[in-house]
Amino acid sequence: MALAEYRFSILRNILVAAIVVSVIIGGVFYLTGNVNPGSPASTTFTSSHTTSTLTSGSVFTIYLNQTSPNITSSESSSSRSHTNHTASSNNSAGSTVTVTVTATPTFYNQTLSTSQFSQDYCIGNFFTATDTSVPTSVNNTPGYFPTQSTPYGLAYASTSKELFVSNSESNTVSSISLQTNETTAIIPVGATPTGIVFDPQNNNVYVNNFCSNSTSVISVSTHKVISTIPVGRFPISLLYDPVNNYIYVANSASPMGNLVNGSLTIIDGRTNSVIGNIAIGGGPWGMAYDNFTNEIFVSDHADVSQQNSTVTVVNAVNNQVIKRVPIGPSLFDIAFDPTNNLVYTGTWTGSTVYVVNASSRSLVDNITVGNVLSGMAYDPRDGNVYATSVGDNAVYIISSTTNNVIKSIQTGTEPRTIIFVPLTQMMYFTAEGDNDISAIAAS
Repeated sequence: MALAEYRFSILRNILVAAIVVSVIIGGVFYLTGNVNPGSPASTTFTSSHTTSTLTSGSVFTIYLNQTSPNITSSESSSSRSHTNHTASSNNSAGSTVTVTVTATPTFYNQTLSTSQFSQDYCIGNFFTATDTSVPTSVNNTPGYFPTQSTPYGLAYASTSKELFVSNSESNTVSSISLQTNETTAIIPVGATPTGIVFDPQNNNVYVNNFCSNSTSVISVSTHKVISTIPVGRFPISLLYDPVNNYIYVANSASPMGNLVNGSLTIIDGRTNSVIGNIAIGGGPWGMAYDNFTNEIFVSDHADVSQQNSTVTVVNAVNNQVIKRVPIGPSLFDIAFDPTNNLVYTGTWTGSTVYVVNASSRSLVDNITVGNVLSGMAYDPRDGNVYATSVGDNAVYIISSTTNNVIKSIQTGTEPRTIIFVPLTQMMYFTAEGDNDISAIAAS
């Protein structure tokens, strides 16, 4: 189930009890545990997992991470990192990992009630341990790549010709070579990684950690995290500004109740330090950049009950809000068409793509597309716009000339982020429900 769907089915990931669940996904596993918010204040839970599903003789490292920085907890120091485990020769009784944690469920220094605890996505994904070994035998083919659990964001690094995908329920980023069609690394990051972007000026990839309130910086050359930057609350999407070499982080505010008081955090790509914040309000979700005017268009996800979601226009020169364009409820991703100077954004709760004129900063059209719209991307070859539909398990292609849907393509389960890759001249998208990435020929 997708991160963004917590409003509709959040209890899927929440077990309000002192239990631990072990999940196996191919040759990769992770452990998750939850604590009871009632008395006593602290709860201890233990879990063991036998790595019987790994390839015989493979060596791997397991990391235990607390997924919410706002929860007070303590744990056995021996369970922080487990290194150099080797799967048994008969591949049926491998190394056993035992995790013991004592945790006190508090949130921003406030004791949680049972109802608050059960509503919060991040506390539901409380602790994880992830195998970061690269699969030794994966039958990857051009245009199809299996990932770890719940792939969300997607970025293309032109310097290494790799795709980088955030695996939101595995707390990792996978890198995939488009030259060899193989997974090149699995990189542990923060809790619930979401949006991801590549900065070609410093050859780094940035990924938001939704439940850690941070952004991890990954060196494309080494496939290692070189910095972790504290940002705002519940960061979701990222945007690269090539003019100023800035990275913008959309902080969606809070997954508990209405999305309010959202902001953008500005990271200087030269120093990897925060240089400012911009108050947006609502729940900023997607971002698109107009390189002609140096303006940023921000879609507001807001709460599903609100009817006044906006597209906020930000001047990237002085980082001031220029205008808020009223649109419709629960906007999601956003894309910019530089040829026609139009901005496209879809709604999560309906079947409409809204079109904004970037010059007049006004709503000029709306297009009926699919249900539960998620990703949005512009095809620079022919000017078409692609929209992923989680509700229909499809990708819709919109002509920016006529603003009509010209084609629909059935996909895997829950297609999310979609991007155009110049190297292959294809559109790639993550399929959260299938734990993979697929490609379709650009129109």
